[in-house]
Amino acid sequence: MNESFLQKAEEIFHQAAIKLSLEVVSIKNYNDPEMGKVLEVLLDHDYNITMEEIEAFTDMVNPLLDEIADDDNEGYILDIASGASEKKIPFEKLSSFVEQWLDVKLKESGEVKTLFLDEVKDDTAKFHCFIKGKRTKVLLKEQDVLSIKMGYKA
Repeated sequence: MNESFLQKAEEIFHQAAIKLSLEVVSIKNYNDPEMGKVLEVLLDHDYNITMEEIEAFTDMVNPLLDEIADDDNEGYILDIASGASEKKIPFEKLSSFVEQWLDVKLKESGEVKTLFLDEVKDDTAKFHCFIKGKRTKVLLKEQDVLSIKMGYKA
């Protein structure tokens, strides 16, 4: 995909997101060994985007992308998906994620821990996790944390 096509596509994505009250988390253009050229768009809506919102976005952008001339376009796969797991959660918004698993990157060690958020009180977040089957409490302050993202526990 040439640079002109990508710039026009990015503008289409951002305009559609604004119209649908969505957030573009990232746009990536890469070659996949099996699928070929991929144009990936990750979206979010308050860390809780729905399939209906992704479908509405896709329906809005597809005809607009078809109108863009790309001379070196051999075809590509448009991959539109939720970007909530890629998006960092500000510490001050943690109270919205109580009773959810989060991936917390610790400032001191750089280690990422998947923790269950039990409560947020003042400037401290109370989490728990299981170490060798034993429930372990973890208390963290904002200065202890490098980043927080949505987490998933299997």
